[in-house]
Amino acid sequence: TLYPVKTGLFYMIVNDELFASSDTGAPFNTGLMFPQTEAIASFEGKVYIVQGGLLWKFDPVTNQRTTITSRNWTGTQTMTSREGSLYMIQNNEFLRVRLDTYGIFTINTLSWPNASSMIYTGSFYYLVSNGVLWSVYMNGRNTNQLGSGNWNNTKGMTMISQYLYIVQNST
Repeated sequence: TLYPVKTGLFYMIVNDELFASSDTGAPFNTGLMFPQTEAIASFEGKVYIVQGGLLWKFDPVTNQRTTITSRNWTGTQTMTSREGSLYMIQNNEFLRVRLDTYGIFTINTLSWPNASSMIYTGSFYYLVSNGVLWSVYMNGRNTNQLGSGNWNNTKGMTMISQYLYIVQNST
């Protein structure tokens, strides 16, 4: 699974091991194990990982990891970050977690079943739910289905130079 990271690296979990790569280099193994990872996002050089029902903050420079919030995060389907917050789909619900207070807020009341990937860029979240690619305006209210393609088995996505790149079926 591929996860975009704002520090210029992509992080991916391969057989429970954390790998990192730039858009121009081959992946390298960080030597760190994250079994049963459900989602990864980053903000200001830190990597946030949902694993084993816990939300972790990981510093790739010091290799320190600490848990944040006491909520059970089991059922987190995907996650991204924007302006000091994590945005995630957990049990089909679109949530915001503020990184300064760890307050948790519902973004909208729509259900997002089988959400498999999401990213924030510009003023929109892009996410795949039930095999459909959606754009969601940053206020969470305006949603649009993008195209009619089948995006089942989407593993990750990122945007580079105004192009959305989607990893599907491990390719």
